[in-house]
Formats: sequence, C-alpha cells, structure tokens
Amino acid sequence: MRHPNRNRSSRGFTMFEAIVAMFILLMGVLGVVAVFTSGMHTRMRAQEILMSQDLANQWADWVRFRLNPDAAGGSALSASGLKLTLADLSAGKKGDFNTGLSDAPFQVGAATALGNLPTVGASTTQGYSWVIADVADYAPLWVPEDGSDDKTWAQRLDGNALWSSADLGGATPLPLKRVDLTILRGARRYKFSYVFSGVGLNYD
Repeated sequence: MRHPNRNRSSRGFTMFEAIVAMFILLMGVLGVVAVFTSGMHTRMRAQEILMSQDLANQWADWVRFRLNPDAAGGSALSASGLKLTLADLSAGKKGDFNTGLSDAPFQVGAATALGNLPTVGASTTQGYSWVIADVADYAPLWVPEDGSDDKTWAQRLDGNALWSSADLGGATPLPLKRVDLTILRGARRYKFSYVFSGVGLNYD
C-alpha cells in the first residue's frame, strides 16, 4: 500500500513558490548592492570635503602670503606681479588647482611657474577648481564691560579711532574683507569663508 502523503512530498516546489523564492533572493542581493553603493558614495563625498577644505586653506594661505598694501610697488618682487591687494579679491575671479590657470593677478607668469599655487600638477588636485563667490567688508565688534554700545574692531572705548592718520603716516587703516570661496569638483560645490586684512609681506 502506498503512503498517502508520498505523492504530495514528491511533487517539489511549484512554479509560484520558485518565483517567490527568486524574488526574495533578488531583493536581498539588490539590498546589499544598494548599501555598498551608498557607502561608496558617502566615502567619496567625505574624501571630496576633506580635499576641498585642504585646498581652500592652501589657497587662503597663498593669498595672505602675497597680499601687499603697496599698490604702486617699487621693488622687483612687487613689479613682477607677485603681490595681491584687497582690490584683487573680487567676486567672479577663478582658477584651476591642477593646471594653475587662473584669472589675473592670481597667475604669476606661466601657469606652472614658481609663485603660483603649490597644488599645480598634483594628481590629487585634478578636477578641482576655485571661484570667489562673494566679497564684502567685515567689521567685527567688541563689547565694552561698562555696558556701552558695541564698538568696531578699529574703535577705542571712547568711540574714537584706535589709531590716528599720523600713526600711519597719513594713511587710512586697511579694511577687513570677508571672502566667500567656492571649491568646485565637477557639479558639486563646497563653500568656505575667510577674512583677509590686506596686510601680508612688505616687499619694499
């Protein structure tokens, strides 16, 4: 006599059961791929943010080194274009970190010449460029302990100027400038902000 359940147990999986099993397996594989892809994307963005921060800091240090309040120049270095003034920090100026190509006066002679950004030619800087998005005057405030009105960085407690024109040989103090710098990596933008005093090396 045949066992009553033998036919049922020997039939195997139905087509519907096989399709359901394949669908579940496919969803699991797609989930793993999605997690892996998301992780790679997050890692790439994190690397770009770190690289952009480093490049922005190098750019700001390079600008500070070349700032010279003597617009007329007079020394060989000033006359050669190795200097910048606050007026040169204008919105829209741009350049490429790897090739060294940039708007005047941010390029000194040939794009690869000494005096330009040290990032030129580095394999890690390929595809990164910079642009000055905005420039504005910046006047930080300080708060007197006596409760009087806030004063700007160039004011004394009595409200008068911190220095007189005689202290500066008849000149007026240089302002502070806030520069909003954008680092571009393809279509992605990373924004940074720096403050420059206009005083760097004095070549003369």
